[in-house]
Amino acid sequence: MPTVTDVVFCIDYTSSIMSCFNQIRTMILAICTMALTNQNGVRISIIKFRSHGDDWTTRVYGFTQNLNAINQMLTNENPDGVSPDGYEAVEFNTIFDISGGALREALNVQWRLNNDNDLIFNEKLVILITGGAPNGLFTPLNGADPWIISNEFHRENITLVVVGVAESINECDDFYCALAQNTGGQYIPLVNAKDILQNVIQEVINEETTFHQCFRHVMMEEIEENSSFKYSYMKDRVIGMINECRTMDDIRKLFFNHRLSTY
Repeated sequence: MPTVTDVVFCIDYTSSIMSCFNQIRTMILAICTMALTNQNGVRISIIKFRSHGDDWTTRVYGFTQNLNAINQMLTNENPDGVSPDGYEAVEFNTIFDISGGALREALNVQWRLNNDNDLIFNEKLVILITGGAPNGLFTPLNGADPWIISNEFHRENITLVVVGVAESINECDDFYCALAQNTGGQYIPLVNAKDILQNVIQEVINEETTFHQCFRHVMMEEIEENSSFKYSYMKDRVIGMINECRTMDDIRKLFFNHRLSTY
């Protein structure tokens, strides 16, 4: 059964990813080049997000198969927020009031629907690239609830992958891991994301399989390699979030209780 594939990149455009932005852009262009070369059934969309108080919070670029257009989307502006001395200004409270909005935008893009006669199957993937802790995890939620949205992703057969950028994300990589796994996806550190995502997308395109099936077969050793991410340290918390939590309020309570237990 032929498979068509829609991929949405949700890209953090705050200062938290500034030092890694060239690497992120190179990764996205490599994935898009691989996916679009000689593949008429693949479409790419880009969503950029920033913090409340910036000139803009989300910018949505509709689906395209044009690599030059994608390259232009990624080069027409850079993330803001570099401090005067050149160091990264990590804003720990900026992300998910915005990326929750970005995920909501991703949920509402013009996805292709499965054909009624089942002659064509549509696979849907959202890749969230972010470098900071989510609003709603350590502070009260201000905006769209990403946990509720991840449940909606699951119902709509949209697979979420979270690519973690920079060491600042270590304090919440277990949350992002649960968020992605809740949809059948995975959390992947940036250092390993390009190779893993290229392999998975290529397999979905060529082998007529699903993203859920492919991510189940990605070895955790591949995800952890050359990074500080260690799934064994957080596995129980990730499973607990998926099985017990319904909103970000539930997630925040779980994190609070975990921190109390480690003191």
